[in-house]
Amino acid sequence: MFATLAGLALALWGSGTSTTPTSASDPATLDRQSSETPTPFLSSDASCDDFQNTAARIGGRLLLVDSPGRIGGGSGNVRSRVLPNGTFLPLTKVSVGNEVEVKTLLHNGNYTSADGVSVSALITADRGDCWRIVVMARVQSSPGDEPRLGPALILLRDGGPAALEYASGSTKLLDERSHIITADLPDGVTQGGISLPYAVPGGTAYFLSFRAGVKPSQRQSGQPS
Repeated sequence: MFATLAGLALALWGSGTSTTPTSASDPATLDRQSSETPTPFLSSDASCDDFQNTAARIGGRLLLVDSPGRIGGGSGNVRSRVLPNGTFLPLTKVSVGNEVEVKTLLHNGNYTSADGVSVSALITADRGDCWRIVVMARVQSSPGDEPRLGPALILLRDGGPAALEYASGSTKLLDERSHIITADLPDGVTQGGISLPYAVPGGTAYFLSFRAGVKPSQRQSGQPS
């Protein structure tokens, strides 16, 4: 029995985050179908020097459904948007002063729960005008399996150099409809990683979301010497 990750990702990615509370033990079922054109995925090795290396995936990557629970990897699983009303995209263009939301799809396509999930985000800056974000997930119930999610690229439109700074207290765990499960996650997702307080049930997708601000770098904002 198989689940197509690309089709699932297309159906789950929304334009925003709902503030309606929900229970981790009672995730909402997904009954929507999307007719919009799929957003091209970035290739798994896309970098700030290779923006054009994007291609729409036809069938997606097939994940075998079995035990133990695990988090599926994929290049389309990390996206960002400019707040407040931007669209989640693998490649997002920003300006100094913007705040972005970075959202990672954590999909457990197996029958059993993925227990002891920890997530870390690596943000690599390139010349102060582009940032590459890759997310790693570790699952205690599936040791040795560390899926790599992303990349997502954030590109400065003009100006710069700039810095992409994590917004303290912004990390949230969301269900597959982007309803908040908990907004009490600790900081640290970009500095070594954090552990999720709940298992990801089999056949379920959660999102991990955090915000970051595009700030002038010291060189740009400082006074000439």
